[in-house]
Amino acid sequence: MALSALFLLKPFAAHRARAGAPPPPGPPGDAFAADIVASFMLQKTVSELSGSTSKLEFDIYGEIGIPNSTVAVNFLQPIGAPNWTNVIFSIVPYPKYSSISSMYLSILRASFMSLTVEQSTLHLTESLFGDTSLFEVLKFPGGITIIPPQAAFLLQKPYASFNFTLNFPIYKVQGRMNELKDQMKAGLQLDPYENLYIKLTNSEGSTVRPPTIVQASIVLEETWA
Repeated sequence: MALSALFLLKPFAAHRARAGAPPPPGPPGDAFAADIVASFMLQKTVSELSGSTSKLEFDIYGEIGIPNSTVAVNFLQPIGAPNWTNVIFSIVPYPKYSSISSMYLSILRASFMSLTVEQSTLHLTESLFGDTSLFEVLKFPGGITIIPPQAAFLLQKPYASFNFTLNFPIYKVQGRMNELKDQMKAGLQLDPYENLYIKLTNSEGSTVRPPTIVQASIVLEETWA
């Protein structure tokens, strides 16, 4: 059974649940000319990073690089928190006028999804860059879908599904998943043995810009004999 619903949810607060500042609105210049743009934060100043961009590009490619592509660090953006920098980078075809195959785009999309929900992290040269945090996708062809960690099993067959749109970016919705589920469970009057399984999609491939399409399925809690 497919349901279509519009929930009037309480406004999400501007602060994200994960540590750190919300991502800035986006880079100036040519970063958005690329089809694939992402960002993450490093606990380094811009001056500390500015002389190591080639090494930073090499390290990023070593972690998530795909054939027929190269990594370009487009912008090092200081943020409000002391000694933190937002690194904005793009992945572009190489050679320049070639294209990235759909198979490799799927592999890269899966890597971005995992990094966004913090199931993996970029392992860069620690002595130069330290640890990464707050990975976000700014632009990805064909859209991006984030599946937050949750209790429902992937192989469970839903007996009802529906979707609705929120005028918030994915990162804000993801940071308030418990509140969102509580409101939905109350509105749907679900029984204790009924669980919600949620996916969050942005059709433009951004986790930092609205809107977010919430795809929800109702699944039964598994019981074991």
